[in-house]
Amino acid sequence: MPFPLPLLRKCLVALVAVLSCHCPVDAGEVVVPVAVQASSNQGVGGDKPVWHVDTLKLGARAFDARLGSNGPFGLIGYPGCASPDQARYPGHDWYRDEPNPHPKPRGMWMTADGGHENAWVEFELPGVTELSELWVWNWNDGPEIGRRVRSLVLRTSSDATQAGQIGKVKYDGLSEKIVFPNVGQTQGRRPDVVFRFPKGTRSRYVRLEKINNFGPDRMLGLAEVFLLKPSAGGDQDVTRRVEPIPDPRTEPHWHLFLDNHSITRSTGFRRVLHHPRKRGVVLKAEKAWETFGVTPMYVGRRPDGTYECYYQTLWRNRGGGYHNTMAYAVSKNGIDWQKPALGLVDAPTTIHEHPRLPLGVSSGRGKQNNLIPIGHPRDLMLHGNVKDPKKRFALTTSFHVGSPLVFAAQTPDILGDPDWRKKLGPGVGIKPSHYNALEFWDDQHKEWVYMRQAPNHPPVRCGGRYASKDLKNWTLEHYIYPDCDDSSDPRSFDEVYGVMSIHVEGMVLGFLEWFKGDRTHGNPNLYEDGHNRPTTAESLIGKSVSKGTMELRLATSHDGGMTWDRSVSRRPWIRHGSEQDSEDRLVRIVCPPLRMGDEDWFYCSQYNGDHATGAGYYHDRDGTKIEGVLYTQKHNRYVSLQAHNVPQILITKPIKVTGKRLQLNVDASRGRVMVGIGIDKVIRHKQGRWPFRAKLPHYMVIDRWQRSHLEKGFGVTDCVEVRENCIEHDVQFKQVSVEKLMGKTVRLYIVVQDADLYGFRFK
Repeated sequence: MPFPLPLLRKCLVALVAVLSCHCPVDAGEVVVPVAVQASSNQGVGGDKPVWHVDTLKLGARAFDARLGSNGPFGLIGYPGCASPDQARYPGHDWYRDEPNPHPKPRGMWMTADGGHENAWVEFELPGVTELSELWVWNWNDGPEIGRRVRSLVLRTSSDATQAGQIGKVKYDGLSEKIVFPNVGQTQGRRPDVVFRFPKGTRSRYVRLEKINNFGPDRMLGLAEVFLLKPSAGGDQDVTRRVEPIPDPRTEPHWHLFLDNHSITRSTGFRRVLHHPRKRGVVLKAEKAWETFGVTPMYVGRRPDGTYECYYQTLWRNRGGGYHNTMAYAVSKNGIDWQKPALGLVDAPTTIHEHPRLPLGVSSGRGKQNNLIPIGHPRDLMLHGNVKDPKKRFALTTSFHVGSPLVFAAQTPDILGDPDWRKKLGPGVGIKPSHYNALEFWDDQHKEWVYMRQAPNHPPVRCGGRYASKDLKNWTLEHYIYPDCDDSSDPRSFDEVYGVMSIHVEGMVLGFLEWFKGDRTHGNPNLYEDGHNRPTTAESLIGKSVSKGTMELRLATSHDGGMTWDRSVSRRPWIRHGSEQDSEDRLVRIVCPPLRMGDEDWFYCSQYNGDHATGAGYYHDRDGTKIEGVLYTQKHNRYVSLQAHNVPQILITKPIKVTGKRLQLNVDASRGRVMVGIGIDKVIRHKQGRWPFRAKLPHYMVIDRWQRSHLEKGFGVTDCVEVRENCIEHDVQFKQVSVEKLMGKTVRLYIVVQDADLYGFRFK
């Protein structure tokens, strides 16, 4: 029986509303209403509204797309600008004092008492406008979250086109019910609802009606409402999404639970590895100089807020062999990439079909391409533990091994400055590998480091640590090998194919390209003996296998990449495709993540066939297609400690309080989290029966005589329960502030019930 189309559409509308806060938005420009009316108001309007619907009009008028802020009217945190330091409003937490520039009543609209059923809001726009999206932030004031809107009906009009008709409009156009997700009071969040208008929708008036709340409150409210039109490149263009990027030199580190480095006790928890969401191919192999494939190497922001991508491109020559070099692309949103004709490097101009190569082969010669004569950059301030802004970026003057290495405060302005090559700084050393740029400064051992595959030798590949104190004389020591707990099954023989590392949150996070070799075949071309000679013999120490799949795993290091904790590396973080013709049969990563709002974006490369496709394994082809694919994940949510419905207590190691606030990266949307804070002290037996002095972390919350030894005001029951899903949630105590503990060394006692805890920090 076919699914009824009207019902299907309403289901899709509800689904868009529920999922909107997880989706990047790139709509266009904010339209500023000329008038707004509502069914009722709790306060007064004008230029300084108090709980009045005028806040929605003035909020749009004050909005600055460059900052993602509209100042005193509440919104800071539109898609791509969810900086928690800014996105405090309308994040008013438990009636704390509000600073004068942002008084709470100016941040939200609220109905009169008893106006919680069938409320409405009506907007008049400057003229008949093509509408692209509606963004709505729900009421966000704790603890009266019952005022949040549960559902409403969106209406437009094709009848009313003249000005001044607000309140008298016949709504004969779009009519759609929108159901809101049940998100509690959460700071710095994206819109709760993003509704995409059907293409071509035009209206001068927009009405939100039949508005009802979650209850039981007798009032309801909204924090912000934005109407958007397709972009014309104006000042209010939110597709540019210029985000404030935290300064890594001053941003405090998170203690993440990828390993046990910050944990004393985690009994009763389960460590859960969270997989990023695949968004699909965003960088296609489509040009004559891309007939082998493309691999993203660096993605970052340009000074104007758009994005740039340096990527490796490879092409197969018509006469045999292949060539690789660097290419350059730009994008407004990080998804749709343009490849400008730069006229800098000769490359093929023609693609020829080939019966056994999926992208064909290349010939010709010309400069109408996006190739560049340099290597890719690396942001060493974001991902490399560098504090000097003059050394923020490291890049090389060509892509290949031994290229001169230079530092720069900014990536070259390849599009806007014809003399950009002359402005590259002097060479300060060389890089001994073409794949990875310089990765980080190891301040423990005072040397520069990058990680990648060590030279191959049977029986397994491994990752290696390349290090230099002067960037000229390099050593290769300290390796990541598979161990006895990894698979040596000949059907799935584990190897470390490569490593990409970033220095973040006070540690080195390694992304392992995990190769799973298939050693069951008799074709000698699928093996090597260490001298690139085909063989099927095991010899004394085995053989190297070429055929296999590849997935991505995670590991951590707290000593600059010399030793690695593999607590979470036994399982794939990004899985490879299970079918022989999967588009992601191999998944690799050499590009550090890009922070986009409350998400991390990972640009990987995928291959649609096993490694060694060209060695005669497939009957129908001799090559794979390599393309750039995007995965996204909430920021720093690689791994959580998860407790089920029986409360568990996580005890941290002693931590110095270095900030005024305690923040959690937490998902307690289905449960709760509470925190106690204690300072290690000797705990004595009540009857004096212990002939020793004991500091007992597991006695601190409640000892066997029902005494608590936590700091006064910082007991577990003194904490306001956390019930939100937030990447940076401020923990609140009912009577005291965390600032009182500044400079002291404490332990956290975190009670978790049916929730996921990803990390904590003081800020």
